[in-house]
Amino acid sequence: MKFRRASLAASITFATAITLFNSSSAYAGTDAFASNGGINTYGAGAGQASFASYGDEYYVYDNIADGHGVELRIWDYDSIRTKVCNASAGNYCVYNYNLPEGSDVEIQVCLTEKSVTISGSCGYSTKGKA
Repeated sequence: MKFRRASLAASITFATAITLFNSSSAYAGTDAFASNGGINTYGAGAGQASFASYGDEYYVYDNIADGHGVELRIWDYDSIRTKVCNASAGNYCVYNYNLPEGSDVEIQVCLTEKSVTISGSCGYSTKGKA
């Protein structure tokens, strides 16, 4: 009887260990950061954006009091979204899009004049993962 209990206890311990070892943890995404190009008189960095993979949030920053808005372009699984942040200098806008875990995200920042993209103001796009 003692042998059966010991054998049963060992089996339960082994099964628990295997379950814990094989259980998958939550997917860790990759954040992304982008800045506008240098066409404006203040140079690159007048507008910036970041993608925070934890929570699928996009932060768009207006860093310079130049009268321009900051446009965020978001590419995610076959769609493109555009948001214009017209916050005053030193402020930011937050956007949230719930994305499937592990999906690719690409962001790009441009400057706008009266909500129209300023030609040549876009910076390089940056990739992240939700």
